[in-house]
Amino acid sequence: MLVLNHIYFAYFLKTKAIFQYIDLWSSVFTWGGTSVPGEGDLVVIQESQTIYFDAQTPVLAGLLIIGGSLIFDDMQDVSLQAQYIIIAANGTLQIGTEQAPFMHKATITMYGGLRSVELPIFGSKVIALRNGTIDMHGAPVGVTWTHLSTTANEGDSQITLKEPVIWSVGSEIVIASTADHLNIGQNEVRTITAVNGNQLTLDSPLNYTHLSIKRTVYDTDVYIRAEVGLLTRNILFNGINDDSWDSLNTAPACPSGFLPGVSSVQTCFLGRYGAEIGTDQFGAHIMISAGNMAGTTKFTEEVVIARFSNVELFHVGQAYRLGRYPIHFHMNGNMPSSYVKECSIHESFNRATNIHASHYITIESNVIYNIMGGAYFLEDGVEIGNTFKNNLAIFVISSESLLNEDTTPGRI
Repeated sequence: MLVLNHIYFAYFLKTKAIFQYIDLWSSVFTWGGTSVPGEGDLVVIQESQTIYFDAQTPVLAGLLIIGGSLIFDDMQDVSLQAQYIIIAANGTLQIGTEQAPFMHKATITMYGGLRSVELPIFGSKVIALRNGTIDMHGAPVGVTWTHLSTTANEGDSQITLKEPVIWSVGSEIVIASTADHLNIGQNEVRTITAVNGNQLTLDSPLNYTHLSIKRTVYDTDVYIRAEVGLLTRNILFNGINDDSWDSLNTAPACPSGFLPGVSSVQTCFLGRYGAEIGTDQFGAHIMISAGNMAGTTKFTEEVVIARFSNVELFHVGQAYRLGRYPIHFHMNGNMPSSYVKECSIHESFNRATNIHASHYITIESNVIYNIMGGAYFLEDGVEIGNTFKNNLAIFVISSESLLNEDTTPGRI
């Protein structure tokens, strides 16, 4: 209960404060006074209902945000698990805002498999935005990627970057290969154990040498430097990956020196360069699709808005399935308010960001690693006004049985 004396009341009137009634997810009274949502439940957040998410949920059958709002509580670490999340009728899913990023740990884990029931348009293991807003804004990390300042040799457990960073101890980074095209798998993922300005101490020595050198060609200095990208963010969107989904574990890896190309003799599973987890290749995805609501005279404003900053997406994308990409803007018309900035996408089985018949979206300062098929993708060539700036892509590999562009992604 909120009790105001006359002094506080006058203050609130003067400042024009706005009050909103909010329910707590963890309170039984939000759900009729019996119990909070449990395993296998279908949860509906209706119009004009705002729920503050302050829980660690079991696996929900589905979460429908139909005109209401789900706002993640930034006073604690929270975790949401579900098979489907659908946002419609001007609903809102909010994890932080542009002005006040989320500072604790927030995890959304999607469940599903090859035999899951597919929703029309959106599929399964999905956050589906039909009408409304998604806001996900994690803690700022400063520089999202940079280069080595000096060569990091095989056996080194400390690297020096070209610029200072504010990356956190315990975060994962990827160091790009500087080997030739026959050894593109020499990228290395390590965990930071100490940060001192532009020097990082790693949890284990490097297996390969990563160059940072200068060559002079006809009076022009050419720098060959390995890129270093930050993978970890405090907001994590990921697909479940357990040991029971291992149907492709026995698929043979390509031998050392195999050259992936359209004219190569295929003696192995194309695009597999060694042991990989998540061999089901059926990850989670986020699909933003307003459908026939976009661009109609009835809707003069943006029907869907999706803003992502400092979000980590892991075990995402669904191999060989059109339309099942980690972040997919699908036929929405003009979207000047939407963007993907300073995010990381790694272990994707189907591209990274995909823009289809959607316009004026900003894709900036992202890090993607270990991606099958196209990376930062414009689908039809009709897309206009989209901005791609300062993005890093490491280890983008071919994907069979999709489009020709995905078979040779390095040539896009």
